Amino acid sequence: MANSLHKNFETLRNIFEEVLKMKNGSGERERADELTEKRKYASLLFVLIKKVNRMVKYSLRSGREDLHREKVRVDSNRLHLQNLLYEVNHLKREIRYCHKFKSQDEDIELVPEDEEKTEDDKTLMPTDMTPLSGHAKHLARLERELNLRKQLSAQCKELLNTKQQVFRDIILKTEKLTSFAPSLRTLLKATRPLQDALQVPMDREWKLQQLVQLLPQPLYLAYMNIHALELAKECDVCVVVVGSEDDVRQLEIAAQTEVVKSNASSDTDELDIGSVAKKRKTHGGNNDLLLDLMQEQRKRILQPHPLEVRFTINNGAKSMEESITVKLRYFKRLGFVSAATVISLSDAEQNYADATLTQDVLKYLHDDDVGDTIPVPGAEYELKHINMTTKECLDHLKSKEYGRPYRWLQKMCCIEIFNDANDTSVVATPTEQPKLQKMIPDLIKSIQQLWNYRLNLIKQIRALVQKHIDLYLKEERLPTTRPACSLVQWTALTYEEYATSAPYNDSELVNGNQLYYRAVVVRGSAKMECLVSISSKFPTESPLWFICIYWNGQHNAMNSAAVKAMEFWTNSLTQAQLQHPLALLATQLVRTMYSFDIFLETEGPLYNPVEYHREKHYIKAFAKRIRARPYRYIEGGTVNTFKQ
Repeated sequence: MANSLHKNFETLRNIFEEVLKMKNGSGERERADELTEKRKYASLLFVLIKKVNRMVKYSLRSGREDLHREKVRVDSNRLHLQNLLYEVNHLKREIRYCHKFKSQDEDIELVPEDEEKTEDDKTLMPTDMTPLSGHAKHLARLERELNLRKQLSAQCKELLNTKQQVFRDIILKTEKLTSFAPSLRTLLKATRPLQDALQVPMDREWKLQQLVQLLPQPLYLAYMNIHALELAKECDVCVVVVGSEDDVRQLEIAAQTEVVKSNASSDTDELDIGSVAKKRKTHGGNNDLLLDLMQEQRKRILQPHPLEVRFTINNGAKSMEESITVKLRYFKRLGFVSAATVISLSDAEQNYADATLTQDVLKYLHDDDVGDTIPVPGAEYELKHINMTTKECLDHLKSKEYGRPYRWLQKMCCIEIFNDANDTSVVATPTEQPKLQKMIPDLIKSIQQLWNYRLNLIKQIRALVQKHIDLYLKEERLPTTRPACSLVQWTALTYEEYATSAPYNDSELVNGNQLYYRAVVVRGSAKMECLVSISSKFPTESPLWFICIYWNGQHNAMNSAAVKAMEFWTNSLTQAQLQHPLALLATQLVRTMYSFDIFLETEGPLYNPVEYHREKHYIKAFAKRIRARPYRYIEGGTVNTFKQ
């Protein structure tokens, strides 16, 4: 079709050229006829070209339609393939989920397959007696497990009913036994003269616990004396024995075995030592064997008795939440008893009681007995035998939370101790031991008093940390107007921090066994820092306050007479001058805050610009000028007046 169209175009071009030549040539008549023929033929060619053109357009349109149909078919096939690919991926995911599927019955321990089948299993088999598939077999096992559990549930209900019946029988027999007890006590009381004559105290033997009989002698004496106080209700104390009877039996068997081995190997000790020394020489001084032997021997010597005695002292008539428990452990090879404390506080005090308030409470019982030595003769020799010093032994006791070997504790357990802590050559005789009937009640009361003092201190510290200064000051004679300054911080300090912060330090008044705190009081741009040292004899001895004021320089007792007078006014307060037993620290703090206000109000007008004005009433009790500030206050109705 394209060739025909090109051919017609070429023929039409030739006709145009011939017509042009005819018009330019001669013989117009002859050429007119021929020209007419040429024009007719050219017109026919135009018709033919138009026909061919239409045929080309029709062919193009049909081609486009065929192309569109093919594109639609290709798109449909592509979409179908994509749907198939999505379905394949979906099926793969489902297959993975099926592989990862875990049934809930997999955690159930089913009855083994090799056990005999019950009658219910026969009903699960098909009628044609074909073997069960894996899934059907699993379903059968689940059905058998369900039936078995139903049977066990029925048996459990039957056993519970039997248990209730037995419980009712026990209650009935207990009631009968309770009704029989008064008659038995009457009979026992009537036969007491016979028991005394035969020296068979049956009632005392019945009350004695089995664990108590296994206690070593020192702990047994301590237990019986404290238990007697508990029964007599002379002190608010409760004593128990903690430990296992099996451990005691094993310890006795091990001790007997060790004795037998030591007797059997007594003849070969020198040979063994020589062989060990020879091995050390041949192996270049390898002492691993000796170290192992030393560690094993050290472990045996430092091992306490499996049983321990614990006595708990409550806080008088207060709640049982606030108590102190003393644990007594006995070291047979070393020959002494150690004591450790466990503090129980209520939730309110526990949150504000730091470690220094609850540790080593017993070492403050006596000033000369802080548990830093071992006062028992023979203990030092045993420690030298295992190459250990006294300090290392005490550190070991502290790491194991066994406590300290106090001198008063050895006396309470009737253990011989040195006469003098500084003289280790003289050993006390048993006749020098004090009477336990008087000593132990005094010790219990002293520990209870010390615990009450420490608990009162914890409550006062909690009030100051929470900035509840007026909590225990309602009964005291204080000015009605509040101090203008405010307490912003009350924190605990270590002895090293206190020693570096204090302007001066007196070893007789301040030492490492005391408690230290820092109080920060602020008024305007002035700041007062108070370093407080609380003695172990609190509240018998008042806390010692060091005051340092930061305002227009640093003012302390070393460079300011006013601050020295402030410290005297604060430190001169004692518990005997107060009404409430918990008001000592708060009253000292309030005195210091009033003194701080007076210091600023009397020194403020001397500086420009004036920051602090006189807000309190002062009187001058002397005719001549004196340098003392009016720190003391007197009652004057609704107006508080301060004087020198």
